[in-house]
Amino acid sequence: MNSMQKADAEHRQRMVGEESKGRLSLQKIDDDSHAEKQNIEFLKRKIETEAVKSSGQLVAKARAIAKSNQIEGESAIRQAQLKVQALEIEVMSNLQQEEENIKEEIRLKEQAIDVEIDKLRKLTSIEVEEFKKTVDAIGKKTIVAMAQAGPQVQAKLLGSLGIKSFMITDGKNPINLFSTAKGMINSNFEN
Repeated sequence: MNSMQKADAEHRQRMVGEESKGRLSLQKIDDDSHAEKQNIEFLKRKIETEAVKSSGQLVAKARAIAKSNQIEGESAIRQAQLKVQALEIEVMSNLQQEEENIKEEIRLKEQAIDVEIDKLRKLTSIEVEEFKKTVDAIGKKTIVAMAQAGPQVQAKLLGSLGIKSFMITDGKNPINLFSTAKGMINSNFEN
């Protein structure tokens, strides 16, 4: 073959070699591009996974904080309820104690009143006895004479006997005269 053909065959061979190199370079670029796309997709998935994981952690943390706050709130409510119950018990106890104190005070006052009533009954009984003794000592005739005497003489006589009040009756129509001898004298002088 001649040199031209040989040069042409070498040229074709170079071209085929260059073409093969070009295809190989294109294939390598295409493979690198595909690998880079896969790598980008992998990184996207990894980022999404990390985001989900991070989001899940944040949600879990938020839920834990919410649960903790709920427990604290329920605990505060329970403490407040217990304080209210304790206060109610204390108030009721104080009211019961106050009621007992009032009952005891009433009982003591009733006892004091009973003692005073008994004392007054005894004093009245003594006064009635003294009056009876005085009337018995004076006698019916003297009392009739006093009734017929003037008011000044009656007052002086009663005063000298220590009688401060008396009752005169005719047996049919009782007359109540309760006053001091001085009061009787003053009322008689005014008439």
